[in-house]
Amino acid sequence: MWLSTTLWPPQTGHGMTAIATLAVPCNTLLRCAVCTTVLPLRLARHDEQAGDWTCAECGSTMSAVFDATAPVHVLRNARPAAKPPVADSTLSLSRYVPKGTAQEALPTRKRLVCPFQTSDSREFDAEITSGAGLIHELQGEAFLKNSNQSRGAEPFDARLAHVMVQQIDATAAAVEDMFKRISLCKSPELNKLPILAEDALTRAADDIDLFVTLGLNRPGTDALPRHSLHSGMLAMSIAAHMGFDGQTLVDLGLGCLIHDVGMLKLEDALYARPRVLEHDEFLPILKHPIYTLDILSPHMGALSTGTRAVAYQLHERCDGSGYPRARTADSIHQLAKIAAVSDVYIALVSSRPHRPGLMPYFAIERLLRDTRQGLFDPAVVRALLHTVSLFPLGSFVLLSDGRAGQVIRSNGKTYDRPVVEVCRKDGRAVQRDIIDLTAEQDIKIVRAMQSLNEAT
Repeated sequence: MWLSTTLWPPQTGHGMTAIATLAVPCNTLLRCAVCTTVLPLRLARHDEQAGDWTCAECGSTMSAVFDATAPVHVLRNARPAAKPPVADSTLSLSRYVPKGTAQEALPTRKRLVCPFQTSDSREFDAEITSGAGLIHELQGEAFLKNSNQSRGAEPFDARLAHVMVQQIDATAAAVEDMFKRISLCKSPELNKLPILAEDALTRAADDIDLFVTLGLNRPGTDALPRHSLHSGMLAMSIAAHMGFDGQTLVDLGLGCLIHDVGMLKLEDALYARPRVLEHDEFLPILKHPIYTLDILSPHMGALSTGTRAVAYQLHERCDGSGYPRARTADSIHQLAKIAAVSDVYIALVSSRPHRPGLMPYFAIERLLRDTRQGLFDPAVVRALLHTVSLFPLGSFVLLSDGRAGQVIRSNGKTYDRPVVEVCRKDGRAVQRDIIDLTAEQDIKIVRAMQSLNEAT
């Protein structure tokens, strides 16, 4: 007798289909494919039908039969799934992305190892091999320790939002100036960036959800500086929810800001072509993390090990399918694992010359699927869900009572029940209400939307 179970939510251009099926002996309790929590699920007999059950720890959904004879402590680890947001066929990717673009937007490449080396890359590779390049020591208490993380239905403060936007614009200008100076073979003047990152964190402590929401705004351009900035903001937010200290967040953010400067040594046409690059065309891109180390070599003494590791290893993957060195999880710095998740999320929701950006919900789906396949650290992806929710901050959703709204706050482990600002018409005026879905159990999200107009 075998247990058959499928991880949701899959995504294809042809509706909902299974990603993969696991099989284990029926007397073996299943572990969640994302967070490894033990779940009381088993094979359906001929007179039974499998149902959808969610992991109480991370919210991942399994299709199987619930075994009520499991130990009590295990029974607490699964609960009936809320099908509409996860298994509803109306969430087909083809509903939002033109036919044929799903595979173009999310290419699968075979494992590539870059043979190119410089003296700086050889030195850092040696540090990583020895373990010295992987050591990270906390330098203070958790950044969010003294912050009010749970704000419930509290709206954003307009004045604080204005200050944060100004800081983001100042940081964007500094990053753009750094890229411009490097392109002109001038010193990048990195000293401004840590100061800006520290100032941003000061405001983030006032309202981490607002900081995340601004960071998740899709860059208005696919320029490298803007992508680096938004990736850094999200990475810092994820790390904050993982309990890291303020200085570590600055090191992580700085690594994200500088990680793509090596792309300046490549031809612009490589990442501006309106199609997915062929295998041979992609090979030069494998070199850009090495070029980054080379460009920043005169400033390496001022950069922490964590910052250098993020700049060099952000494109590595836990299963060894990344680049430039095809490192596996135990040889990738923890901060680089965080940066990898944030970088991919921002890339997925941003438009590129060869494809449109994905809806935030589908970007989360993709990361969950890739995590199950071993590409990303499950602890980091759980922290991402804590940070942005299953329906990411700033995205639009339709509620079961017919109202539409925008997600403004996450609710920690309750990934599918964030705080939503809904709109309703009262005569000619538009009234806005804020609903904390953890406090309104009779209301739930039924689907993600591109905009509020979809609800009319």
